[in-house]
Amino acid sequence: MISLGTRLRDGTFHYEAFLVDTGSDDVILPLYFASLLGIDLNRAKAFHHGLADSSRMTVRYADVEFRLATTPFHYVQWRATVGFAAMPRPIFGWAGGLEYFNANFDWMLARMTLVPLPTLPLTASAFPSPDRTRQLPM
Repeated sequence: MISLGTRLRDGTFHYEAFLVDTGSDDVILPLYFASLLGIDLNRAKAFHHGLADSSRMTVRYADVEFRLATTPFHYVQWRATVGFAAMPRPIFGWAGGLEYFNANFDWMLARMTLVPLPTLPLTASAFPSPDRTRQLPM
């Protein structure tokens, strides 16, 4: 599980625990995320995906902006096309997610490390302007 932020309409980020699934082709968000993020899925084309248990799931796709904190003061932020489906929890899969990171798993310590790759398509808002209020007067 990782904590990942998704950009809301007001520009703030909603953080949620995502299940990391190395076998998932896509990043999939629960349907309620669409209304939370202000995304209208009514015009989004529906695709039917097969699941590991041979069942089918309807998925609609839209663009979302993510933020992953690497430390309390540093983060990476990118835009990706992700799926929305009737799921109980968000899944961080390959396309739009794990494809941009070198993922290292330490099963003995139950720890995962995500290192951003140069291919991560950072958004312009991922580069905050410097805080000039902290400078000392001359």
